[in-house]
Amino acid sequence: MADFSDNSVLLTVDGALKGRDAIRGFFAQAFVEFGQPGTTFALLARHVAEDCALVVWDAETVANKFESATDTFVVRDGMIAVQTFTAKVTPKIA
Repeated sequence: MADFSDNSVLLTVDGALKGRDAIRGFFAQAFVEFGQPGTTFALLARHVAEDCALVVWDAETVANKFESATDTFVVRDGMIAVQTFTAKVTPKIA
């Protein structure tokens, strides 16, 4: 969370999360899911140009399959000003 400020924004398909507290909740859920044994992760692409970055990845957790997951970042003054996240998420059927 040290890379985010109270003015940072995380944009997801569900809407905008503004500030550290809202963004912290998103990552708390992600760490629970991705921290489970058996989780796999594959980095597909990483590109950086000036103050912008793009990361594309696939992953599989106990609960979900993530395809073409994409994070973009805009960094200003050493902090993440804007991050976006989207992915095709397919729940696993138990």
